[in-house]
Amino acid sequence: MATRISAFASRELRAVIETLPRLDRELRKEIRTRTKSAALDIWRQEVTEQATSPLDFGVLVKSARVRVSDQNVTLTAGSVGRPLSGGLSPKEHWFAVEYGAGEKRTTYTRRSVRGRTYQSTRIQNRGLPARNEKGRVLGPAADRSIKRVAALWMQTTARTMFDALEGKL
Repeated sequence: MATRISAFASRELRAVIETLPRLDRELRKEIRTRTKSAALDIWRQEVTEQATSPLDFGVLVKSARVRVSDQNVTLTAGSVGRPLSGGLSPKEHWFAVEYGAGEKRTTYTRRSVRGRTYQSTRIQNRGLPARNEKGRVLGPAADRSIKRVAALWMQTTARTMFDALEGKL
């Protein structure tokens, strides 16, 4: 899933991207730190609002992270975490939790202890949500938060530069 915002659509966003590499190293670090803490609050709030099941919370909400560089802000979820009590690994199966999985039925022949044969049907993926191509949690959360995070990044850059000029840093 890749929801993006183009820097070519906003002069202000393009100015931030072009200005940051020219700033002092400590000032850039302060901008990244301030942006990350505020953007993480926004991202986690949106992901939490979209989550509906304990599986969503265990796999997607707990692993929501934000990475900030001089060129972009990246919102991620499902890329970290230990396996859940049932064995589901968030790193490997976040996709199935976000986009769902259709039930898969497999019928096979079994033999009982007494030698009788019978048909048995196994239903897989029953504990996962139904298929959804647009995503259930992260997709809507990203759509709702990406513009807020971009505006925050621009405002944080301007405010931090202003504080540096005022001598508050």
